[in-house]
Amino acid sequence: MERSIPTIAGAPIELCKVYNNIFYKNAIGTTTASTSADFYITGGNARDFRNNILQFASSQYLTNNSSSNSIGSTAANNLFAVNPLFVSEPNLLGPDGIGGTADDGFRLQRTSPAVNAGTYSSAPSFDILSNSRYTFFDIGAYEFQPKEACPDNRYIADVPNEAGTYYAGIQGSITVGLPEPPDTPRVSAEQATTAIGDGHITSIGTVVTGTSVVYDASRSITLLPGFQAQTGATFRTNLKGCPFFESSPVQK
Repeated sequence: MERSIPTIAGAPIELCKVYNNIFYKNAIGTTTASTSADFYITGGNARDFRNNILQFASSQYLTNNSSSNSIGSTAANNLFAVNPLFVSEPNLLGPDGIGGTADDGFRLQRTSPAVNAGTYSSAPSFDILSNSRYTFFDIGAYEFQPKEACPDNRYIADVPNEAGTYYAGIQGSITVGLPEPPDTPRVSAEQATTAIGDGHITSIGTVVTGTSVVYDASRSITLLPGFQAQTGATFRTNLKGCPFFESSPVQK
């Protein structure tokens, strides 16, 4: 939640690249309603603004390359006026009070619109906690963890009206009886972890203007007749982005 600096010291403004950032609830003084509260730039006639979350509606950001609140004519894949859904907005530094640690409230919830909405271009392959970025980078400093723990959404009707990422595939624990090893007899069954849920998404509905929706499934994504993404909406699919574990080794 830092306010962007008005200029970049020692560097021509033509080199200004702003990728994968979250601008949210920034204030000038005590007000968060000022258009320049999150992004303000002086001078120059070019900037490259991509895959960011901004706190105001898109209509409040110019693209003429010259105004102070302009995000430039090449701006792309930005999300406007959405809540990034941090894990704990009231406690952004986490219980330890130290930023950049594993308990930070700045981490993303599973349904955050920032999940899978970033770009890998010019971006580091690790997040602030040294976690590897996934194939589809998240917006912000924290990559959502773990992406393999995905709920099972088999059929989605009109949910695309709500921004966010929707997954298919979950894990569960079952009790299984295993054959007795000939050399080490065993009396009882063991716990084995296996995946339940089919890893498929089937959907019909409308992704409305100004909304960003991502489908993340391990096996298939089916869009039924009638599904549509309106002009000004963002819709993405990520097949096999949510790992589906058929089984895992049993610990003896």
